[in-house]
Amino acid sequence: MTNSSKKNLSDFCLVEKKAPPESKWNVCNSCAVKKTATLIGSRWSFLILKELHLNNHVRFNELLHTLKPISSRSLSLKLKELLEHGIIKKNVVSASPPYVEYNLTRKGKEFALLLIRIAEWSFKWEYKENK
Repeated sequence: MTNSSKKNLSDFCLVEKKAPPESKWNVCNSCAVKKTATLIGSRWSFLILKELHLNNHVRFNELLHTLKPISSRSLSLKLKELLEHGIIKKNVVSASPPYVEYNLTRKGKEFALLLIRIAEWSFKWEYKENK
């Protein structure tokens, strides 16, 4: 790969790159990294996405049990946020009684690939090198 084809994180900022000097540490609002960190960056989002990636169709109470000590309110809010951004989908299963399952959308499955890379990085730097 040549230097001209390498991507830099600044390539994903969608506004003019010149910021006023007083905002040296201020990240622009359209920064792709900032937007992703805001949406996915919470502890619970990562763990919810991991569970949905590993188990495909997961019910609310299964997530609640697996992700202890998350509260049902926190889980509900996080699921709602992920649904609104199209990362997960909610399926109502017509059974007796009916129930709801959550799974990853195509967008969520693509993000799960990044979780695998993050896990590889963590394993390399946090486990192997600390032994």
